[in-house]
Amino acid sequence: LRSPLAMVIAAFILRTVIMFFAYKIQLDPSNDYWTFGWETGRIARSIATGHGFSSPYSEPTGPTALIPPVYTYMVAAVFKLFGIYSAASALAVLTLNNCFSSLTCLPVYMIGRKVFGVRVATWAGWAWVIFPYSIALSNTAVWETCLSTLLFSLAVLATLRIEKSRSIFAWAAYGLLWGITGLASPAALSVLPFLGGWIWIRQWRRGINCTGVALVASLCFLALIAPWIWRCSRTYGRFVAFRGNFGLEVLVGN
Repeated sequence: LRSPLAMVIAAFILRTVIMFFAYKIQLDPSNDYWTFGWETGRIARSIATGHGFSSPYSEPTGPTALIPPVYTYMVAAVFKLFGIYSAASALAVLTLNNCFSSLTCLPVYMIGRKVFGVRVATWAGWAWVIFPYSIALSNTAVWETCLSTLLFSLAVLATLRIEKSRSIFAWAAYGLLWGITGLASPAALSVLPFLGGWIWIRQWRRGINCTGVALVASLCFLALIAPWIWRCSRTYGRFVAFRGNFGLEVLVGN
């Protein structure tokens, strides 16, 4: 019961069983398969058909920066391999979701073990195995939620582990991890300044100046996200950083 590997396997089996009952949700042909990923599905279809990162809604609207690229390109790759809005693609994408959701058991367990001990870590890991929202979202929503949860959990774990480190390689990897996380879900970056500040304060109290290695991490982070910002800025003819659809959804919904 204390084995993280057992948690991952149990989580994946449970989610896979649910998947075979739920995958047809994605195959509703009404409104041109809109429920198969919504904006993510539309952009992935555009990529798979050779029209680039564009057209997040029902009608062609040209290039977009509405959602981040990492998960969207994963869905596009699935569409290229298994067909656009096909049953095989639905099973493949949901299997990816279930892998991400199951692997999240590992950082959840490790965070619990590092902060509270093995007993709490075991309870936390198994709680994630049967957590209803994690099971439901991985099998009903073709969205970046499960991938972002895994990456963000790994980022929190990395924050705890790097707290006492001055290794340039560890800090560089930390910056790259946050870069990937940001390209999967920009919302996760809202926590980065606070976690970075926490590390700096912890090291400062030990009499350690981590400014140099933090700069290395920052450069790695910026190097990873720069191509996406450059693409968006070049597309729109002005500076465009990370963007999301929150403002537009509020505007349209009201």
